[in-house]
Amino acid sequence: MDCDLEAGVRQKLVSAVTSHDLTIWEVDLVNPPSNPRHYPPAVAWLMTLKDGRTHELRLFHASWPEPAGSDAVHEAKA
Repeated sequence: MDCDLEAGVRQKLVSAVTSHDLTIWEVDLVNPPSNPRHYPPAVAWLMTLKDGRTHELRLFHASWPEPAGSDAVHEAKA
């Protein structure tokens, strides 16, 4: 994470949900103009809690959207 911060990547909290044993953060990742694809565009932080503290942390990174006009949409062939 230190390397990403040094590279200029920033996080912008989009939403948060929490309970007594689970917290979820949805975060947009803002890449530096010099390297706009340094990191995926978003991440979800899933934190399980034990005794009020983070017990386990999992990160789920969003995929980059396909460029417009690409062959990303494939039609099913009969």
